[in-house]
Amino acid sequence: MYSCKQASELTSKAQDQPLSLREKISLRTHLMLCTMCRRYAKQIAFISRATQRLSEHDKNIRLPEESRERIENKIKQSCNKKESN
Repeated sequence: MYSCKQASELTSKAQDQPLSLREKISLRTHLMLCTMCRRYAKQIAFISRATQRLSEHDKNIRLPEESRERIENKIKQSCNKKESN
């Protein structure tokens, strides 16, 4: 059976691509037994639906340039830390 960390990674992965049969079965088994991961899966599904509806509603929504730069810098810093370890 998957750990909670593995289950949360699979839950996120399932939003972007289909899972293998083995992954689906293992994830469902874990979700049947783990309340916290089940809650996380519901939250991820809700956020995904909400962002999809929002993007369908207003295609002109843009992140401010300052926010984009701040996010890009944080990602670069995180990548640099991983590379140095």
